[in-house]
Amino acid sequence: MRANGPGTQKLTTRIKMDKVKRRPLVKRKVADTKQKLSEAIRAAEKEPLQRPSLGEAFSELRRLCSEEGYTLEIPSRSDVQRPI
Repeated sequence: MRANGPGTQKLTTRIKMDKVKRRPLVKRKVADTKQKLSEAIRAAEKEPLQRPSLGEAFSELRRLCSEEGYTLEIPSRSDVQRPI
């Protein structure tokens, strides 16, 4: 924003314009965002996203490892020396 001259209260802003459609770019972005939100809501109504919890993911990993006869070797823990 910038003032138009000394002693004036009127402020103006520069609005980026869409050169193809000759309208403010901000309005187009808002309209695009509303459209994408509507599409996401409709998609979620059809098939909601379900992520497994971390516990469920590890349970699945343990099941797969036991089916394949795979064992995971876990080394013993040790302290790391940190300089002070």
